[in-house]
Formats: sequence, C-alpha cells, structure tokens
Amino acid sequence: MHDRGIPDWGRKPGLDPLADAVRWDPLRHGVDSEVWRVVLSSGETLIAKRATGFEARESAVYHGLLEPLGVRHATVYAAWRDGQAEILLIEDMGSETVESGPTALRYAEAGRFLADMRRKAAASLHVLPPAVRDAYYQSADNYLGSVQRVLKVASLDPPQRLALTRLRDILPGCLERLYATACISLTHNDFNGKNLVVGSGGVAAIDWSHTELTPHLGDLYGLLKDAARHGVKEQDVVSAYLAGDPIAESAWHIDVGGLLWLTRGLRWAWEARDRADDVRRLTGSLIGAITEGLDRIEE
Repeated sequence: MHDRGIPDWGRKPGLDPLADAVRWDPLRHGVDSEVWRVVLSSGETLIAKRATGFEARESAVYHGLLEPLGVRHATVYAAWRDGQAEILLIEDMGSETVESGPTALRYAEAGRFLADMRRKAAASLHVLPPAVRDAYYQSADNYLGSVQRVLKVASLDPPQRLALTRLRDILPGCLERLYATACISLTHNDFNGKNLVVGSGGVAAIDWSHTELTPHLGDLYGLLKDAARHGVKEQDVVSAYLAGDPIAESAWHIDVGGLLWLTRGLRWAWEARDRADDVRRLTGSLIGAITEGLDRIEE
C-alpha cells in the first residue's frame, strides 16, 4: 500500500482519471474483488474496483447485457486489464443503500425494480447477438452439473450428502417444469440490500459481475431472505414484485429460484474454497436452506 491508503494497482502508470485523487476510501474487500470510493480534488467521487477470477467480467456485463437490454446501471468511465484482473472506474451512484436504511418501503421498491428489470429484459433478449446470449445463458444441465460437482469434490457429512442427493433427485422435475413455463431473463445473482443503491431515480442495482440469463426467481428469493433479517414481511415484497410481473404459482417459482440460487452459491463456495473463509460453515448454511426449500416444494 502507498500513502493515503492507495492500493498498489491505483498507482500504476496510465491511470489518468485518478491523477488528481485526494482520498481513497475502502468500501469492500471480498474473495475476488476490492472496491474503493475515490475522491477527486474537484470534490467529485467515482468508484474504483479491481476484480479477479469470475468477477473480472463486469465491464462485459455492462456493455454486453445491461446497455442493450436498457437496464439502469452505473456509467463505466474506463476499464482495463491488469494481468488476470480487471480494473473498473465507474460512476458513484451514492452511499445510501436499502441495507443502510432497511425499511419496508425500500424493500418493496426493490421488488418493483426487480420486476421491471426482469420483464423488460425478457422482452428485449432478441436484440442480443446469439454469441452473447449463449455466453450468459444457464441451462437446466448447468444446475444439475453443479449439484454433481459439489457431491464429487466437497467434504460433506452424511446428512449433508443425503440432502444434496435428495436435491439431485428432485431437481430434474423442477427444472423441466421451470424451463417449460418461465421466460428467460436477467438474473443478478447477488440481489440484496447492500447492492441496491437508493437515489433520486429510485432503487438501482450495483455489482453485476455474477449476472446470468436464467428463467428462475433466485433474485427475489435472495431479496426476501434479506428483507426478513430486517423484519420486513415477505408478502409486502412479493406483492410489490407481482404488481410489476404477475406470475402464476409464485410461491413455487420463488422456492425453485431459491434452490437454484443456493445451488449456484454452493458450487461457487467449493470452487473458491482455497480463497474463501470458512467454506464448511457456509456449506452448512446453504445446505440447511436447500433442505428447507425441498421440504416446501414437497409439501
């Protein structure tokens, strides 16, 4: 680290937009990324992000998916490669988030934003080149493969292995029904209060690095779990979502979306186990939630 808390990569030659930075405030440091708010001498701010691994694809998501699909997002000022990492300079959309002021009204607004995003994206997928759609599309086999992968590589205790074997047996029927009845749309995959900025234009999502094209409602499942931690009633958020994107058998779709979102998270945890902290604890939490979801589906 250099003076004023600047990360090493923030001092590399050629970073002209950062030449007059007077302060770097760290915002997040995750397994595969670090994020800073940079204050310029003019008083303006921007966000600097360095990401590696799977997360080093965010600028491609902005330009390949969000822009053509008309989804509100931060402006990308610059993006470049630093070895295997991607560095982004993007618009600072503000520090007020749904998480920092977790009211029922904000979570409901987030539900409306999600419904609007998914509805518009589903209607606009035809504008994407086939190569782009193929790059982000997640088939049913991808999720089945994730379960098999975790069963193969993870160190699981007998109850955990039994739960994932149960998921492996139940999931094919759920996926067949889901892919036959739901539209493919945009899935953020980390849609919770910390990634939902509140501004004059309403709620907007940030951190799109895990975005995919899927038919499932894992984003709504994640938002509901996040809202419940703050005492927000599930029905308030679900009603707000359904007002913008009415779907039949919404409870089933939310439960199945949750299973697929959890499955994706479980595979990520084991693929990142050399870099992530306490993968066994995370595995237990994810498999516990998977078991609850399976119980609801089988009721």
